[in-house]
Amino acid sequence: MSGSATLDAQVQQNTTEQLFHQGTQFLAEGDQAQALMMFDQVCQQQPEFPGAHYNRGICLFQKGDMEQAREAFEQVISLAPEVPAGYLNAGKCALALNNMEQSIAWFSKALELAPAEGNAHLGRGLARFESGDLQQAIEDFAVIPQDHSSFWMAQHYLGVCYLELEKPAEAVEAFNQSDRVSPNRMETMEMLFLALHRNQQFAEAMELYETLVVQDPAIRSRYSEEVRLARKAVRIPLHSLSDS
Repeated sequence: MSGSATLDAQVQQNTTEQLFHQGTQFLAEGDQAQALMMFDQVCQQQPEFPGAHYNRGICLFQKGDMEQAREAFEQVISLAPEVPAGYLNAGKCALALNNMEQSIAWFSKALELAPAEGNAHLGRGLARFESGDLQQAIEDFAVIPQDHSSFWMAQHYLGVCYLELEKPAEAVEAFNQSDRVSPNRMETMEMLFLALHRNQQFAEAMELYETLVVQDPAIRSRYSEEVRLARKAVRIPLHSLSDS
C-alpha cells in the first residue's frame, strides 16, 4: 500500500471513529435521529463493525422501528455470534413484533452464552407467558434475583401465572414481593386483591380494596361480586365501606 493510500485509510478510520463517537453521544442524549444518521454512515464505511450495527439497532428500537431494529441485531449476531447482547435485543424485537417462537429462540441463545442474564429470563418468560406456556414462564420469572431492576415485573407476572393456574396462595406471595420492591403499583395491587380473595383471605382483600377505591373508583364496578362475597365472609357492615 502506498503512503497516500495508507494516509487515506487512516483518515477514513479516524472519520469512522469520530462518527461512532458522535453517534454514541447523540444516543446518550436521547437524540435517536441524529445518532441514527451517524451510525448509518459508520455501517456504510465499516460494515463489519458490530458495535455500529448494535448501536444502530438500539436507536431503531427506541424509535419504535422494531423490524429494522431486529435486522440490525441479527447483523450483530452474524458478525459477533459470541456476544449475548445481540441475541437478547433480537429477542426483545421479536417479542415486540409478537413473534413469540423466534423471541424464545433468541432469548434461549442469549442464556446459553450468559445463563445468569436476568433480562433474557424476563424476556423469555414474557414470551412464554404470551404463548400460554405458563409453567415454563414461571421457571424464568422465578430465577430473576431480587437485586435485578425488573424483579418487581417478574414477580408480578409470576403472580399472574399462578392465578391462571389456580394457585392463589403462591400468587399472593408473588404479588406481595412485587409490591414490596415497587410499592403502590395499581396493576399489582389490583391483582393482589384478586389473589387474596381467591385464597379466601377476605379481611385482607377488603382492606386492600379500600385503598384501591380511593385511587380508582372504577374498581367498584369491576369487582362488585368479589366485594359482595368478601363482605358476606367477613361480615363487614355495608355502611362502613367506602362504596356504600
